[in-house]
Amino acid sequence: MRNVIIALHAETQIIEVDRWWRENRLASPELFSQELAGVLSTIAISPNVGTRYRSRSVPGVRRTLLRATRHHVYYVAT
Repeated sequence: MRNVIIALHAETQIIEVDRWWRENRLASPELFSQELAGVLSTIAISPNVGTRYRSRSVPGVRRTLLRATRHHVYYVAT
């Protein structure tokens, strides 16, 4: 199992999306945070789970979809 390190910019985005989700999705306010936690655990165990994503500035980027909340997680496995 690998450690998952979240970049500062990504952490800011996570906080913003989570806040929005909790304020606007009253039927399932924790869905985003639960789905994100699940995919981060999956990435820690199986870092190649995401599909390759072409990035000019960062080599080796992969992404995976949070299906229920329709957000993508972009990451680099090192």
